[in-house]
Amino acid sequence: MKNQWRAILGFLLVLIVVLFAVLNTMAVTINFGFGEVKAPLILVIIGSAILGAAIILLTSTSQLYQQKKTIKELKKERQNLQENFQQKVQEELEKEKRLWQNQQASTTEENNDVLTKDDTSIE
Repeated sequence: MKNQWRAILGFLLVLIVVLFAVLNTMAVTINFGFGEVKAPLILVIIGSAILGAAIILLTSTSQLYQQKKTIKELKKERQNLQENFQQKVQEELEKEKRLWQNQQASTTEENNDVLTKDDTSIE
């Protein structure tokens, strides 16, 4: 729906420029600073509109290219961060697992010592 309104608005603007150009057909002198040219006003108006559209197209294209480049870099950075995060989680998991195993081993050893003392005291 959003693109339809853009297309309709663009069509209306083109229609207005064309009607304005058709209503102004007299010859005018255009001064470029280094020379003068005499041309119909209709060509000047349409030429100016086409030149303006080309400038807008080039500007928006360069902005889109820059945005795509930034998105690509951010996706790559996100991927690296996810990989680093997974690696750190795995390291912390291994660390906690070793700590838990050490605690289990020391608890088992303490229990064995207590049982051994109990066995010797019973005899």
